[in-house]
Amino acid sequence: MTSKKMLRLSALFVWPLAISLELVPLGEIAGQNTASANTSGSVVFKPNGSPRTTTGGASRGVCSIPMTATSQNKKPAIALIPDTDTELTTQTHPTIFVYIPDATIVSAELSLWDENHKGLYQTGVSLSGRSGIVGIGLPNAAPSLDVGKRYKWSLALICDRNRRSRDVVVEGWIERIQLSSRLEEQIGTVEPLQRARLYAQNRIWYETLATLAQLRRDRPDDSSIATEWQSLLQSVGLQEIAQAPVINCCQEENQTQP
Repeated sequence: MTSKKMLRLSALFVWPLAISLELVPLGEIAGQNTASANTSGSVVFKPNGSPRTTTGGASRGVCSIPMTATSQNKKPAIALIPDTDTELTTQTHPTIFVYIPDATIVSAELSLWDENHKGLYQTGVSLSGRSGIVGIGLPNAAPSLDVGKRYKWSLALICDRNRRSRDVVVEGWIERIQLSSRLEEQIGTVEPLQRARLYAQNRIWYETLATLAQLRRDRPDDSSIATEWQSLLQSVGLQEIAQAPVINCCQEENQTQP
């Protein structure tokens, strides 16, 4: 790793890995104090965090891509998170979702920091070469998120490996919580759509989105799932990308020790 790159990523280091990145299945969940038995109605979300005062979900950086009639109307890269400072997960290794507008971007870099901006993890990601919404799971090789602590993640979309200053970067903050035993039991006994509603009612963003995204990806022609997906994204101001496909992604790229 070059000194220039070390400065750009605030001295974040890279470890050699042998893993794949994909949508993380909803597995063991630990707990939150409040639960709701209401599993009917549309999936809508009330953000948990405070309004964000700095750039987060919106992208920064720009790829120098030739302007065409279609690219003029192209949306920017967008992190699928509410416009708040921090949202919640129940997972030790959650999934983040990003809208990638340009199929020419085939590589990215996933990074994780603690709340004191100490670099914890970084890996390269091979994208699918398709425009749409991708879910990238924090690999098991990365440190587990601790309950009650905040972490910052970022995804840098690499436009030119020789000019990393042109990377398009999206980022967000995440905090892991525990579920109550009552809510954990409810979540384990209902169908995925009802599970998404329970997560949303308890203001757990990352699992609400991951659960519904899995349904959207598996059943792209199901109008009822499409309606729920649009309802969720609209509730957090992301309706502009609600029609984008949810696509399979991703593979970890080989890394070398710095």
